[in-house]
Amino acid sequence: MVDGTVDTSFGCVPFDLKDKNIDDWILNQYRQSRGAELPSTVNPVVLESLFRQQSASWGPLAEQHVVKVEEIVLNFNQALLESLVPEDVLRAKIEARNLTFYNAAHDAAIMQLRQIIADERSGILQTINHYFADTLAKTREERVLNRLKEVGLEDGQYQTIDLAAITRAAHLSNEDQAVNDIHDILKAYYKVALKRYMDNVVLQVIERIYLGPNGPVRAISPEYVGTLSDTDLADIAVSAAFNARSW
Repeated sequence: MVDGTVDTSFGCVPFDLKDKNIDDWILNQYRQSRGAELPSTVNPVVLESLFRQQSASWGPLAEQHVVKVEEIVLNFNQALLESLVPEDVLRAKIEARNLTFYNAAHDAAIMQLRQIIADERSGILQTINHYFADTLAKTREERVLNRLKEVGLEDGQYQTIDLAAITRAAHLSNEDQAVNDIHDILKAYYKVALKRYMDNVVLQVIERIYLGPNGPVRAISPEYVGTLSDTDLADIAVSAAFNARSW
C-alpha cells in the first residue's frame, strides 16, 4: 500500500504474505525482467507477466462456478419435470432429450470460458474504462500525501517548512519509483479487468448458454416441440399412452 503496509486487495497472490509483501515480489520480478528500457521506466512485458501471475486463479474459479451452475440447472429441471410430468417413462424420455441440451451447453460453456480467459490473460493489457485512470491518479496522489505526512506536514496546520526534508521525502530511487509505478498500475488495472471478466462470465457463459433460449432451462419449449418429427412425437405419445393404460 502507499503507507508501506501489505496490500491484500489483489486477492490471491503467488507468494506467502507471512514472509513477503507485494512490493518485494514486484521488485524481484522487476530486477529479473530488466531489458533495454531506461532506468526507472516500466517495461510493459513486466506488467503483463505480473498480471498473468496475479490472475492465475481466475480460470479455475470460473470453472468451479460453472460446475455449480450446472448442478443448479440439473436439479431445477429434475424438480420441475417431477412436478409437471408424474409418468416415469414419459419423464425419462423428456429428461433424455433435455440431456442433449445440457451436454451441449457444458461444451459451449467451457469453450466460451476459455476464450474469455485467453482474451484477458493472453493479450496486451488494455482498457478504455475511465476508472483505471481515476484509480491510478488517486493512488499516486495518496503516495505523495503519505510521504509528506512522514515529514510532519498535515492539512490545516501552520508550521515551519523544511524544504530539504520535503525534497528528500519526494525523491525516490529509480528502483523504488519503478516498483511503485508497477504496483499502482497493476492495482488499478486488476480492479477493472476483474470486474470486466466477471461480467463476461455471467453474460456470455451463464446467461447466454445456460439460461438463454437454447440452453437446458428453456430449450424444451412449444417451439422445440414444433420441430420434432412425426416419429419423435409418436414415440413420446406411445410412452404417454402406455402410462395412461397402466393407471
